[in-house]
Amino acid sequence: MSEKYEVTITPEAHSDILNIYSYVAVTLKEPRIADKLTARIYKAAYSLDFSSERHPVVDWEPWHSRNIRKFPVGKYMVYYGVDRKLFKVQIVRIFHGGRNVEEIISSENDD
Repeated sequence: MSEKYEVTITPEAHSDILNIYSYVAVTLKEPRIADKLTARIYKAAYSLDFSSERHPVVDWEPWHSRNIRKFPVGKYMVYYGVDRKLFKVQIVRIFHGGRNVEEIISSENDD
């Protein structure tokens, strides 16, 4: 039996979820869909407590070297890291699948 991992969500990823909720609930005027979508994202994130390495590592730097993995939830991609020694999973960011995440991360690292 595999070890259970502790799943945490970074402030940046939590902010991403709030922004997703706001966009769907306010901009698209679909609060019920926003509730369901954010619940799906949280449920998927916390399901990483077991078999946390089942998703692929991204193929671009600097996240490839940091062993950041990704998986889809609807039209969104959840990015996370795994610490095998401490049995921890950390959700680092969540982006719409159509966004250029490499460019966003690169520009954030330039700041």
